[in-house]
Amino acid sequence: MHTASRAAAKQAAISFTSLLISTLLWGCGGGGSSPQPTAIQSSTPSTSFSIKQGEILNGVTYGRGVCVAVGDSGKVMTSNDFSTWSLTASGSGSTLLGVAYGNGIFVAVGTDGALLISSDGESWSPAASNSGEALYGVAYGAGLFVAVGTNGAVLTSRNGVDWVTGSTGVSNWLYGVSFIDGRFAAVGEGGAILTSPNGIDWTATASGVCAWIFSAAYGKGAFVAVGESGTVVTSTDAVTWTSVDAGTEATLMSIAYGSNGFVAVGEGGVIIRSIDGSSWTTSAQSGSDWLYGVVSVANKVVTVGL
Repeated sequence: MHTASRAAAKQAAISFTSLLISTLLWGCGGGGSSPQPTAIQSSTPSTSFSIKQGEILNGVTYGRGVCVAVGDSGKVMTSNDFSTWSLTASGSGSTLLGVAYGNGIFVAVGTDGALLISSDGESWSPAASNSGEALYGVAYGAGLFVAVGTNGAVLTSRNGVDWVTGSTGVSNWLYGVSFIDGRFAAVGEGGAILTSPNGIDWTATASGVCAWIFSAAYGKGAFVAVGESGTVVTSTDAVTWTSVDAGTEATLMSIAYGSNGFVAVGEGGVIIRSIDGSSWTTSAQSGSDWLYGVVSVANKVVTVGL
């Protein structure tokens, strides 16, 4: 993970191809390895897993009552009930690395500047990014889509169709972007954390770590970013960051905040949780090799990977 991109590192770690889409209820434990959907009961609320073979999913979002997950070879999967998933034709062969929902539109991004848009998660159309950079992350906020990627790339769009190339002022590869607490936060290579009030003007902050950071979220007055080798940094203002102990050395690929706190997922199918972003507990080993994306919807958590 130290010298390769997320996609390259992912391929190096895989000896076989599989996909895990898991829908978790907060406070659950357990895991699954059956190729058919299973429900695992414990003394806490149940954990439901929907496991499918032969897919790799890199990101997930929720909008219009639909979960949309994207992955390798242009794969898109959707679910209306957090349990039953359907494969949708995106019309793209690109590796899709991130997806977001906003203003009635789903936007997916990927390698070679790939951009796809959909109003329902089922029918997709390409949009021109006019960029050859790999786009790893996309977010929506304040009426704007923002996509980030390799070599500090940033693109913005009001409608998901017309995109403008901007500048972050850095050359670090950026692996994730979120709209949190009224601002955009982009994270990436070498501990990079950048913030922007409008998606146009960016300021780099000192994270205090050199580890690659893959995802950030906000809740309970805390900004939290996660990355390789169990890296977790927190901040109350998105300017001054402090490292905290995640209780794991596994690389953490994605983090989300919901009604029951923070949940982060990553290497080895690790799932960790925190109420405040500072004190973490390991919740479950999912049975997956890697989990790359997570979204919190009401009291449910949907995480995708391989």
